[in-house]
Amino acid sequence: MSGSRASRQGAPRAELSKTNLREAYLQGAQLRGANLQKSELQNADLFLADLRSADMLEAMLQKAVLKRVKLKEGSLISARLEEADLTEADLEGADLREADLREATLEGTILTRANLRGANLFMVEATGAQMQHAQLQGCDLKGANLEEADLQGKDAGR
Repeated sequence: MSGSRASRQGAPRAELSKTNLREAYLQGAQLRGANLQKSELQNADLFLADLRSADMLEAMLQKAVLKRVKLKEGSLISARLEEADLTEADLEGADLREADLREATLEGTILTRANLRGANLFMVEATGAQMQHAQLQGCDLKGANLEEADLQGKDAGR
């Protein structure tokens, strides 16, 4: 489905697991609650997409554009998000356990109550990120830019 387009009226709870959506144009797509487990979304454009409560277990999202995406309460367990752009995305309460976010952009991203246990945040750009009450146990934060990030109430214990 490379280069495909999704309508704003997209099918809620869409079944898209293990689908090849590399370089897909999905701006503003309505994919609330969609099953995108193990889908290939490398270099996809998901600007302003609604992915609230979507299941993206082990999804491949390297270099994807996820600016201002709504992923509240979404599941991104073990997802590959290297160099993805999540600027101003809403990931409140999202599950990002063991996710690979190396060199991702998280500027102004909402990660309040997000579960980031064991996530790789090496060299992330997270200026101004909202990470209140986020679970950060076992995260790799080497080289991460957390300038002006709100880490109030974060749980970094073992």
